[in-house]
Amino acid sequence: AYSVIQPFSALGGVVWDVMCVPVGRAYGTDRLKSIYRRFVDLSCLSAIPLGFFLLAFASPVIAILYGTKYAGAGDYLAILGWVITFGSTSGMAAIAFSVWNRPREFGNSLLFGGAVNFALNFALIPSFGGFGAAWATVAAKVAITIVGIRYFRRATDYPLVRDLIEYLALSAVALTAAVAATLLLPYPAASGMVVFGVVYLALVAVVRWRDQGLLLLAALRSCLSVTGEVQIGR
Repeated sequence: AYSVIQPFSALGGVVWDVMCVPVGRAYGTDRLKSIYRRFVDLSCLSAIPLGFFLLAFASPVIAILYGTKYAGAGDYLAILGWVITFGSTSGMAAIAFSVWNRPREFGNSLLFGGAVNFALNFALIPSFGGFGAAWATVAAKVAITIVGIRYFRRATDYPLVRDLIEYLALSAVALTAAVAATLLLPYPAASGMVVFGVVYLALVAVVRWRDQGLLLLAALRSCLSVTGEVQIGR
């Protein structure tokens, strides 16, 4: 179950490696909103929906990747998907402090999350074993998100909460459509997974990428107009 979510954690690290310098340089300038929005989109696109997706399809995913003899891992994976979802939100809320010369805010966010994880491991693992450990990790990510957002709103007016709510809401709608597909369509698991992906990507394209799409269409229209004028001039 942990091996399934590890690549998504690594992907988040790659995105930050690419974006850390632009995010750091843009702080305090008019470019921050556009650059941070790009960072949010790159980080959240595949990470935030994972918790919703695996809540419904963890067992089929395990069966596809490892076979039915590992079916028991599906119950753990259904929880661990939220580690990626809220790991992404916590990263959006806190990691920028590391390049904004705000080490106290960064350290306090991680310290609070670590304390929550430590305490809940002691409280939950004796009674619930691996499930307790998984929920403790999820709670730690949520804690970092809450504290990080509190500091983030003091550092900048970028509408991070709105961005995160949008991605969470789009994922929830995709999950609803996927569950309906499993009830109404043949091959329930396969149909549900496909519907989840199609609905989610369509919603993201409309809600999050609409402005970029309109700009691209405007640029293409301008290029075609210039090309036509040149040809007429000739």
